Amino acid sequence: MLRNRKIVTLRARYGGITPEERVKGVDKRFRKAIGKREVPDATMKHYKPAIIFWIGDTVVLGITASDLDPLGGESLSQVGSVTLQRLNLVLAGIREERDPKAFLRALGLALLAILLLAALFKLIRILEQFFERRIAVRETKKIGTAAARAIAVTEPRQFTTITHRIFSFSAWMARLLLGYLWIHLVLMLFPYTRPWGEALGDYLLSTFQGLALGILHTMPNLFTIAVVFVIARLLTRLSRTVLNAVSSEKIRIPWMYPEMVQPTRRIFVVIIWIFALIAVYPYLPGSGSEAFKGLSILLGLMISLGGTGVVSQAMSGLVLMYSRTLHADDYVRIGDTEGVVLSLGMLATKIRTAKREEITIPNSVVLSTSTKNYSRLAGEMGVIIHTSVSIGYGEPWRKVHEQLLLAADRTPGLKKDPKPFIIQTALSDFYVEYQLNAFLLHPEERIATLGALHAGIQDAFNEAGIAILSPHYVHLTPDENTGDTKK
Repeated sequence: MLRNRKIVTLRARYGGITPEERVKGVDKRFRKAIGKREVPDATMKHYKPAIIFWIGDTVVLGITASDLDPLGGESLSQVGSVTLQRLNLVLAGIREERDPKAFLRALGLALLAILLLAALFKLIRILEQFFERRIAVRETKKIGTAAARAIAVTEPRQFTTITHRIFSFSAWMARLLLGYLWIHLVLMLFPYTRPWGEALGDYLLSTFQGLALGILHTMPNLFTIAVVFVIARLLTRLSRTVLNAVSSEKIRIPWMYPEMVQPTRRIFVVIIWIFALIAVYPYLPGSGSEAFKGLSILLGLMISLGGTGVVSQAMSGLVLMYSRTLHADDYVRIGDTEGVVLSLGMLATKIRTAKREEITIPNSVVLSTSTKNYSRLAGEMGVIIHTSVSIGYGEPWRKVHEQLLLAADRTPGLKKDPKPFIIQTALSDFYVEYQLNAFLLHPEERIATLGALHAGIQDAFNEAGIAILSPHYVHLTPDENTGDTKK
């Protein structure tokens, strides 16, 4: 290495001198040769065992066939020509360093490059502020385009945040690229640092060249990927059209009910896109690399280990949907929770109770718990609600029936036709159990109507002088010793 520039690689011993000692000798002779006022170009002379390089009348370097790379396939003359060219580049740089005009010109260009870089940074900041103001103005307006609505999922602010981050990232990338180019340009202006500038330029050029060649090489694969995704998109739209027709009953499929359309659509979409991803996997750039394969295995392992609960909930949701156990707007009782079904999702079921509470129940819990659906068989007759009272044998059962039916007739929300009916469910030791059954048209009003019915029963029995109680009797016997009574 001379003046930061690689000249040649010495590999062999020459005249009993090791390559390291030869390099030190080259450096010493080179300093002696450039110590003169005038620095001429280097010359080389061919001798049978070696090539000798001269700077003026000073021998600087010699290389032999033993210094060549055995795997490089180079000849001694080729290596000699390259070495001579590199030596002359170093010598030209030395002459340029000793020229005051050249140094001042390089210094002026470096200062100009700094001013130009500052001006470009200022321009980037102005453009960034301009787009920030435009985004702020747009935030106050309604997003009208379909593309914007697709990006802004729920609020215009989300679209604004995403757009702002894209512009900010682009601005910083532009600053980094300009800074890299500025360093490359300044290093190229001075002979001593010119090899470093050339290395930076070669790296940047090779990087862009590699990206461009990679894109060109993957163009056929990208076309195949695009075709597969277009076909998958068409199949998705076709399945959506057919299932929408089933949902609107334009097309009838014996086993397909309207409430089964949504989960079936989801299953079809997932299957289509899974097959699409499997088809395009071999054509993805880098899919054959070990890193890509390892990442795919790691991702699959993470999904399989972490998604067990999610898959269980999703399968439970599909069972609930296809078994038609419940659907939106049904009034149900799941375990201790009673209310209207807001939604039946893939992972959970949401219920709104009579107290305006929204309760989320995992689908696996719904599937493993008994569910009462009050709306499914209501139809035109409504759903039956019932309540029980226990009255002692001293009250005539016909009179008890009369008061129960009177309470049902007075309760708003209960249907008059079909008529309420009474079942005597048990003849216990001390009382009779009466069960009043009435038809309710709107199941979601079940709790409120049941409360009104209980109040009506109390009023009717109070008016008739019948006590609502369950009598129990205690037999008392006198104690032989004390005369006190005991049970």
